[in-house]
Amino acid sequence: MPSLRRRGFLAACAAGVAAGCLGAPPEFAPASADGWPMHRRDPGGTNHTDSPGPRTDPSVAWRSETSAMFDVPAPLVHGDTLYLGTFDRFSAFDATSGERRWHLSENGQWLDGALVAAPAYGDVMPVVATRNGYAAIAPSGGVDVPGRQRAFEARWKRTTVETDRIDRLLGFSQRAVPPVAADGRVYVVASAGEAAVTAVDAGTGATAWTTPVPRATDARVAVADGRVFVPTFGDGLHALDAASGERRWTGPTDGPHVYPPTATSEGVYTHDREFVYAFDPASGDELWRADGEDAAGLSDTRTPLATDGERVYAVGSTDDGTAVVALDADTGAHRWARAVGTEEVPPVVADGTLYVPDDDGVVALDAATGERRWVRGDGRVASLSVVGTTAYATTMDGLLYALEGSA
Repeated sequence: MPSLRRRGFLAACAAGVAAGCLGAPPEFAPASADGWPMHRRDPGGTNHTDSPGPRTDPSVAWRSETSAMFDVPAPLVHGDTLYLGTFDRFSAFDATSGERRWHLSENGQWLDGALVAAPAYGDVMPVVATRNGYAAIAPSGGVDVPGRQRAFEARWKRTTVETDRIDRLLGFSQRAVPPVAADGRVYVVASAGEAAVTAVDAGTGATAWTTPVPRATDARVAVADGRVFVPTFGDGLHALDAASGERRWTGPTDGPHVYPPTATSEGVYTHDREFVYAFDPASGDELWRADGEDAAGLSDTRTPLATDGERVYAVGSTDDGTAVVALDADTGAHRWARAVGTEEVPPVVADGTLYVPDDDGVVALDAATGERRWVRGDGRVASLSVVGTTAYATTMDGLLYALEGSA
């Protein structure tokens, strides 16, 4: 009897050899995809999209209940399918209606994912960070087995997280870091043994290279301009060659904890709890740094940055509560600040509008001036994606909803 993996492949081929089962890759590039293909949108982690977004007067198009505990990853969107990982399952929804198509539970606690091309199958599949590593799964999820739970179809798996015996007994584990898909590879941080950055073939899971980075944090890397940028505990920001894994440079920072970087071909932006830094992606030279005084009193900036190439958007604490601050991307100069936002959930910038996750829902601001355009939603936003003229949001209470507007 053929294995599930073999049956899945045969089924894909039966659906259409011309679609790519003879090895022709589907037309899909995560960096330029018309959707939301990964955590923080693109390989650089900019949280920026060319989509128009719901600029004016959106309404709730649909709501769907999900499970929620702790962090909720941003919805991934490809075509008419929305994928969402929650505490106990990974699910696929109809992006236009919110109807759940299928869900899978394996080892509990699904986390962030990335969408990648699968040349052998002629489709686009999710690579998902699980409790102890990564799994590439079929976009159909698997197959229904009469009288049993839906059979999970993993096309490849990698174990990258080690859990000690005490943690296993208590039900705790380290979390796999959100994967980053770029140029046919998936870049991950592995903590099985010495911390290292690993590049694997997106279609097969085969290792391309592994480079030890002993003090790497358990946070997403950024990939841009042929470099992989890795945050560390107390050792600054490291840049590796994306093709070979060779070390290129280390950018020093003052704080003991470097937060996840955001990268473009023009600059790599990162921060600790006191400063926002900009580095040259090729040389590692520091371009500028902004402290709390430069950033309207912002401090404790634990939230990942966002950028549209003109401005860098930081969220953190001020004397008056949480605020979002816009800095000039070329100079670090302060542009504007607004008292809005929630810690650790970055804003999304789309076509001149900044969509800020907030305790009351989604707040839309003019990206150039900070002027408020609208507020919509239901409860504290845990994650946010923007595709076309729709914003997809999740809440801490386990609600997934779509806000549809006009450009």
